[in-house]
Amino acid sequence: MYYFASINWDTVGVICAVIVAVVTAVSFIIVKVFNLGKVAQRLTDVEDGITDVKTDVDKTKKDLTKEIKESRKDLTNRIDEVLTNMALKQVSQSQSPRALNDFGNQVLEQSGIRAIIEPKVSEIVAEVKANKPENPYQVQEMLLDIVKKLKDTDLKDSIEQAAFKSGVTVETVLLVAGIDIRDTVLQKLDMNPNDIDSYKP
Repeated sequence: MYYFASINWDTVGVICAVIVAVVTAVSFIIVKVFNLGKVAQRLTDVEDGITDVKTDVDKTKKDLTKEIKESRKDLTNRIDEVLTNMALKQVSQSQSPRALNDFGNQVLEQSGIRAIIEPKVSEIVAEVKANKPENPYQVQEMLLDIVKKLKDTDLKDSIEQAAFKSGVTVETVLLVAGIDIRDTVLQKLDMNPNDIDSYKP
């Protein structure tokens, strides 16, 4: 009895209060830390989600860019084809093998395009041959495409002047040149211009 009587209950109360406070504080910290872990995980999940969305956006952007480029190229080719057909009707007869009409011969004479292209004939023949045409019709089509590209070579200025002299576009004057040298190119490849019709699709 004396032992319990000698205990300072006020001190015990203070100690208990401190212990309760410490336990409460520790519990609070544990809960906070646990919640922070959840928050951190959620932030990580959000970051991962944003990364996934960014990846999807980048892929979609890349796909769209590719589709736009392909559509633009296809449209350019179609427009080029239409303009080429219009120019062909303007400077040549519709019969096959294709030959220059009166206007085409006029462009040929006024432009002086033959003298500009002739030095390149050997190179043109070599390029046509490298493409391994199987018949005269294929030679004709390849030749017109190859001659068309001469506007992007060192002949550019001369070709533009030739077009200006004859009052037609660069593309038209090059079509005239292509038709003009076609028979020469075919002969150098041991093919007959009269056989073009036989292979026309």
